[in-house]
Amino acid sequence: MINNDDSFGYLLNDGLSEKERIFKLSKAILNEQEELVIRLLVDADDYDKYLSDELKAKVRAIVKGMIPEGVIFHIVYVKTETTEKYLTQKIQEFFYEESTLIYGKIKDAKVTIEIDYGTVTIKIGVTPDVYGYLLECKYDQKLASYVGEFIMEEAEIEFYRVQDDKAAERGLRKIKTVGSVRSSVRLVDIRVNVNFYGTVAKKPMYICDAIKKEHENVSLCGKVKEVKELQSKAGKIFFKAVIDDTTASVGVLCFPRFPSQIEAVRGYLIPDVEVCVEGELKMDERSGSYNLFARRIAQVQIDYSSINTDVVYNEAPEYYSTITPAKYVETEQADLFVGEGALPELLKGEIVVFDLETTGLTPASCKIIEIGAVKMVDGVIKETFSTLINPMEHIPEDASNVNHIYDKDVVGAPEFKEVIPDFYKFCQGATLCGHNVSFDIGFLTYHAKKEFYNFENPSIDTLDLAKRILKRENRNKLENLCKEFGINLENAHRALFDTIATAKVLKKLAQLSEK
Repeated sequence: MINNDDSFGYLLNDGLSEKERIFKLSKAILNEQEELVIRLLVDADDYDKYLSDELKAKVRAIVKGMIPEGVIFHIVYVKTETTEKYLTQKIQEFFYEESTLIYGKIKDAKVTIEIDYGTVTIKIGVTPDVYGYLLECKYDQKLASYVGEFIMEEAEIEFYRVQDDKAAERGLRKIKTVGSVRSSVRLVDIRVNVNFYGTVAKKPMYICDAIKKEHENVSLCGKVKEVKELQSKAGKIFFKAVIDDTTASVGVLCFPRFPSQIEAVRGYLIPDVEVCVEGELKMDERSGSYNLFARRIAQVQIDYSSINTDVVYNEAPEYYSTITPAKYVETEQADLFVGEGALPELLKGEIVVFDLETTGLTPASCKIIEIGAVKMVDGVIKETFSTLINPMEHIPEDASNVNHIYDKDVVGAPEFKEVIPDFYKFCQGATLCGHNVSFDIGFLTYHAKKEFYNFENPSIDTLDLAKRILKRENRNKLENLCKEFGINLENAHRALFDTIATAKVLKKLAQLSEK
């Protein structure tokens, strides 16, 4: 198997030419199907210039020679760009996952980041009581290894002593205020009254932040909304509860082993009591909801004033990082509008025509698996934006029968959280358009807000437009309109092709609206 980054990199580079050596091993792990997933980092510029299907095939052949015969493997290519904002976020995530006690002491530390060719140097000023502990536990090595999984450069970490908190405040930058960084770890202030099931040690996160992904060890707090005492098939007593911290709610499962633990949980885990629960947060694949498997529980007093539910949305990134739009060239566009004043009012400015393919019809329980979009400027299609998206779950057969996207198609595709910053940038300042666009906007806004992107663009619905301009309630499906207007609808129910067809339908309807 793959032993370490150095041996893997040597063997991979040995089979590549000099200009093809653009990869760095992020990690190689076994998934739930016992298949090997290899994540390779590629710098954003090299990704766009050199990562061709031919090079991917070459890499796959080399990797196949490194692993035992019969092992199923997948290679995921991750476009990365080393920025101060991204590094700051990773530092925060690392310390919270390691220890919220240390995170509480280090989140306001003085941090300087120096990005040089091949190396990123991160210097963190901490108070003397923290400094010795960090070095003793080798947090410099741990943090360097963690950060190195996300950037092309090698990371070097240096902790140094500052005299007090005021000295730290005089530093160049603080982690929580670098640029426009929004802290990815928001914590709730609590006072522990009684530890009745183990001893709670981690400060709780906001539930709404935690339930975006699974966590091996996380702490959450909230008021108990409901609780049930149940019995397993083997006759073991366990408890099922729901806690709510005003940002969201989450299910809690507790499996006490001893009679004394059962009595303690029975006596303290009751409705309307405030508790803090530490444990593993896992997604229920059937419902898509999260459950916290309790290892420790305490009765607490929650300081609700420490919970700020005002949502701070992300701004559009300066550069595309995962999906870069492609130019669209079609000669027939040039002849659609000729002569001064010929451009219909409806088509003036920028319009992004987009279409989504999903795993179902309900945003709360279904995922987006493809985005296709075209950008029109004054009636002319200029760019396309297209990508498959890995939902990180099985695509139902009913959905695949409609959109012809299967599990195998999304292996190696980016996740939604990696795509949405680029699509948000693509749509900035534009009117959104689609056929029955309310469905697509509903899905888009629901999932985008979970990643702190807010689409407030005006919209045009070509379905409503057709009903109004053609003065009819029926025969307004995209297929009907394309046939009526002589538009070739290739690969129907694939996002990009549907958007190109919809853009052309919009042009025809705009022309008719001017008559």
